[in-house]
Amino acid sequence: MGHKPRQRSKVDIYHVMTRGDNRQLIFEDDIDRKSFLEILDRYLKIRLGTLLAWCLMDNHYHLLVRVPFDSLPLMMHDINLMYSKHFNNRHGNTGQLYEGRYRSVPVQDERQLLAEVFYIHRNAVEKGFKNPDDYAWCSHREYVRRPRRTFTELVLGIAGSVDVFEKSYAIYASEHPYKDECLELHSASDEKAFGILRELLGIDPLVELVRLSKSERNRLLCRALGHGFSVPQLSRLTGMGRTIVASLSRRVHEQQDDLTFSRRSTTLMPKPCT
Repeated sequence: MGHKPRQRSKVDIYHVMTRGDNRQLIFEDDIDRKSFLEILDRYLKIRLGTLLAWCLMDNHYHLLVRVPFDSLPLMMHDINLMYSKHFNNRHGNTGQLYEGRYRSVPVQDERQLLAEVFYIHRNAVEKGFKNPDDYAWCSHREYVRRPRRTFTELVLGIAGSVDVFEKSYAIYASEHPYKDECLELHSASDEKAFGILRELLGIDPLVELVRLSKSERNRLLCRALGHGFSVPQLSRLTGMGRTIVASLSRRVHEQQDDLTFSRRSTTLMPKPCT
């Protein structure tokens, strides 16, 4: 099945995200993060792009860029290719680093632009920082302190001031609290996780799953993956091959990302507080 065509932004601004294959780490340490940002700076310049917001996580990254529509896939290809070479060479890895192609959300108006910036910065909460200003690998501190690689004038001009920007982010964060629904599941013993899985599926997954038709088996595995079970965990608990589970995991994550991005792109932010 072919990829859906990418939607175009009226103002050439896009929120793009790339994640590690099977959610593997793509940044092992700060050396990797610095190398990625150097590559990003290089190809933004080549493709006449501007960086409006960014956040580097452990297994994925978010960028908000202003770049001509036709240049976006070329820029993302170059960035991901060159960083993959860096990562694989430095860490002795082989094979693909990323999970499928990058995701992209076109920004169509000023209110959505603010929402995308705040969404990107809120990822720092996942890293355990109550204030994204405290996370070094996120552009929020460039908005409230001093810009380095991020062009902050456009967004701050919409907000009106740094103070209004911070207050508006606080409103966004309070209305969109970060919830790690998978934290308890990922830290649970296999015995406890097996009990959760059995209750979720309504069958003994280790005994009855193999007796089902392929379509029904895959439906239940996708349900478990959507609930937050990891690929290795689900493979252990069900006896299913890791390749089978990983293939279904990619399908589930693509569907979830498409739905999340679709919902967020149609949700307008309240006007900046004054």
